[in-house]
Amino acid sequence: MEDQRDEELEGINEDYGLVPIDEEILTWAKNACRDIYDFLPMFFDIKIVMAKLEKGTLGKFRSETESSPIVILCPKNIKKSVKEQRVSMELAVLTTVYHEIGHAFYKLCINSEVDVPADEEDFAEEFARSIWESGCLSYETTELLSKIIPD
Repeated sequence: MEDQRDEELEGINEDYGLVPIDEEILTWAKNACRDIYDFLPMFFDIKIVMAKLEKGTLGKFRSETESSPIVILCPKNIKKSVKEQRVSMELAVLTTVYHEIGHAFYKLCINSEVDVPADEEDFAEEFARSIWESGCLSYETTELLSKIIPD
C-alpha cells in the first residue's frame, strides 16, 4: 500500500509539481477528512497532497485511488479564491475536500456496479453541498452507500 502511495506521489509531482505544505490549509483539510470518515468510514485513509494545479482549480481527486483517496489541493489557488470570493479558508478547504471525495465515492459506486447519476461533476458538487449545508449525507448518497455496504 505504501509503495503504491509513493508511486502516486511521484506521479503527482511529475504531473503537477508538489509544493510545500500550507499548515492552515492542512488543518482544515484534516477536519474535512474527519467529517468524511464519520459518514463514509471506508475512507479512513485519505491522503492530502499539495501541488500546483491549473488556474482556478482548487483541488483534484487522484484517479484510481478511490479505495484510499488522494486529494490534491493547490494552496495558491485556494488563497486566491478565498480573497476573490470573500469566503473563509474553512469554507474553501472543507468544500473542496468534500467535493473531491465526492468524486472518489462516485468512482467507488461505479466499481461496485451501483447505478449513479450520469454527471460525475454534479454528483461531487451535490455531495459537497449536502455535507457543508446540512452536516450530513443527502438521502440519495445514503441510498447509494447502502448498496455498497448493505446493513
